[in-house]
Amino acid sequence: MSARILDLIGLKMTNIEIKVNGEKYGPYDRDSIDEYVASGRISRATPARLVGSDQWGVLSDILGDQLQVKTPSLLPNNSVNSFERPSDKKTTLQISYALYGVGILTAGIISFAGLIFCYVLKSKHNYDAIIVAHCVWLINTFWIAFGAGMLFWLLLFFGAWIVSVIGLLGTSIWYIYRLISGFISLQANCAPGR
Repeated sequence: MSARILDLIGLKMTNIEIKVNGEKYGPYDRDSIDEYVASGRISRATPARLVGSDQWGVLSDILGDQLQVKTPSLLPNNSVNSFERPSDKKTTLQISYALYGVGILTAGIISFAGLIFCYVLKSKHNYDAIIVAHCVWLINTFWIAFGAGMLFWLLLFFGAWIVSVIGLLGTSIWYIYRLISGFISLQANCAPGR
């Protein structure tokens, strides 16, 4: 399906894979593709396909007249060989999820390393919507669990034993749920919470 038809029926095309020097990269959203074309990292003749499609074409066939020129200064590198394999970013996120998981056993201390990974990955790959979504998911998970944990430990200190125990147990279950659902979403190459 062409971008024109997808736009007419109200669907946004956000998952495009490309081939550079025979290597597959992506998926990328349309804005990232526009920026790569503007910077010269790829061209309108770069092999591309929609995620889930078996047919490869060229960007100009897939996007038609909607391929726009963006300001290249937002790109981290203007070299065609600077594309990262999606698995590299995915592996870093998997490590972050693992650190968060181990953090359960260390009262969140190890989770702090995962939090730092997320902040670095988020700033380095701010053009990749799925990576940013997972980073935000993990960052929010850390800070909400940290805040709730501190509140319930404080209540425990003041003698509200039942409320504290129920609150800490609920926070732990919520934390584990967020890690599992986020990790499953990562394996499916989609944003968490969907």
